[in-house]
Amino acid sequence: ELELTVHLEDGNLVQTKVSKSASAQDVFNNVIKQIGLKSSPLFWLFELDKKKSQARILEKNEKVNELSHGTITLRQIIFLDYTHHEKEDVLARQLSYKQCVSNLLKPQTYQCGVELACQLACLIHQAEDIPLTESNLPRMVGGDAVKLRKSKEWLALIRAAVPVQRLEKEVAQLEFLQQIREARFFGHTFFASCKVVTPPSLAKTQAIIAVSLAHGILITNPKTKTTIGFQLKDIRSWAS
Repeated sequence: ELELTVHLEDGNLVQTKVSKSASAQDVFNNVIKQIGLKSSPLFWLFELDKKKSQARILEKNEKVNELSHGTITLRQIIFLDYTHHEKEDVLARQLSYKQCVSNLLKPQTYQCGVELACQLACLIHQAEDIPLTESNLPRMVGGDAVKLRKSKEWLALIRAAVPVQRLEKEVAQLEFLQQIREARFFGHTFFASCKVVTPPSLAKTQAIIAVSLAHGILITNPKTKTTIGFQLKDIRSWAS
């Protein structure tokens, strides 16, 4: 038998035993049974290479004894409006929430303006009961957006956004998931631009490129957060 450790997005670990010939599907079935995850179609297993900061989705029939020494994680793979699932499945809501917050807080990923970043930070503050201090801002304000205002300004904005009657933690999590799914950048994979072309006047311009099968390509100025978008069908040719 093999004893595997599967990492969940909420920080918990699941120890599971499988045969040496077990597939990724077998491991997945064991894990969701152990943790009681009802909304299993929304999730799947990934192998995380921490050195390269890359995650690879596992094939269903892939033999786990042939995997490299990467970390196996359980992550959400379908990012649509599944709020009705998450109301009934508490664990699904918690894992989805933690994964979305983690993505939001990474640099050069979700590109938020001040208004949206403040709304999401306010919901994180209520969902996790995080004290409003300067040292806690990186736990609430998304990625690069924290640079758009001074720390004291962010704290004042978030305090002003907190309702008089604070939301329950569960309600705040659901509201956070609803708002972030409505954002233009949601569901995109983000890339830092790596090649500069003419004209020379643009040589010092930086941009972040986000690609989504459903929503096409977004090009964002990381300083101003201004964004332009293109549908994939409207792009006539690609150049490397």
